[in-house]
Amino acid sequence: QSEDHPLKNHIDYINLSDLMSFDLKTFDKQINLNFKKKLKIESKYPLEKIKNLINIEYGTRIVKGKEVGSKYPVYGGGGETFRANEFNRENCYIISRFGMSPKCVRFVNDKFFLNDSGFTTSIKNSNCKKSFFDLLLETYQELVFLCGRGVGQKNIDIELFNNIKLPLPPMNIQEEIVKEILALESLCKNNTEKVNVLQNNIAKVLKTDAKEEKINKYLLMPVKRGKSPKYSYKSDIQILKSGQIRGLKEFDFSKKYYADKSMTIDERLLQQGDLLINSTGVGTAGRVNLFNLNGKFFVDSHVAI
Repeated sequence: QSEDHPLKNHIDYINLSDLMSFDLKTFDKQINLNFKKKLKIESKYPLEKIKNLINIEYGTRIVKGKEVGSKYPVYGGGGETFRANEFNRENCYIISRFGMSPKCVRFVNDKFFLNDSGFTTSIKNSNCKKSFFDLLLETYQELVFLCGRGVGQKNIDIELFNNIKLPLPPMNIQEEIVKEILALESLCKNNTEKVNVLQNNIAKVLKTDAKEEKINKYLLMPVKRGKSPKYSYKSDIQILKSGQIRGLKEFDFSKKYYADKSMTIDERLLQQGDLLINSTGVGTAGRVNLFNLNGKFFVDSHVAI
């Protein structure tokens, strides 16, 4: 259990009692080396077994050699395997049945063919919202993976899966949770797209400005700290504090700070394209922004340029 032991990452330390099953009708004292973590969901809302919430709808067997097509991707227990000319599912979550991996719950966009290595669900309990159940199952997919049986390729034990207990809040709470999660996922997607654009821009700079002096100009400028200014409310020079730097190109101007007119304008006057890095602060240190604002701006001494 020592942190610096050379075998730390190669040996599991497990209680003997966790390798024995006490839930059988007859206690056989056997030790199972295929250890399964025991996870328990705690919630202020009532817990309901999955079998009381949904119907299971299995995929259809399809053979690659006989039914290969080009229109629709074929999914089973994992990612896309080949393509077929027919589809039997559209825009839904699938759960691995055979050949399970830790990512055993996934959403598939558009039309696709689901073979018998996976299954989908439909709601049979009017107190459960389908989108809420899907997001909840994706969140707790480690519980689903623990329903797998087998040493090599795991196949799901449907009885274990059906008996997983999930929290079931009132419908209005379910709808609010779904709304918040979808908003966060949309924000994450937008930010990822912005990061990809910036990465492509950097790649273009490196590709088109290969001369050493131009690389130095764009990428190897010296890092400098901001200033410790004298503050005033009668100035057109704004000071950015570390708490205002929110990441990417986002700044918090709910409260603004201005420098005294006597402040010396030097090379630390921010230019569009400057990279700002928070150098101090719990929860803010290391946060990075790309400066893209118009006007006279400096950063305080807690931010590096």
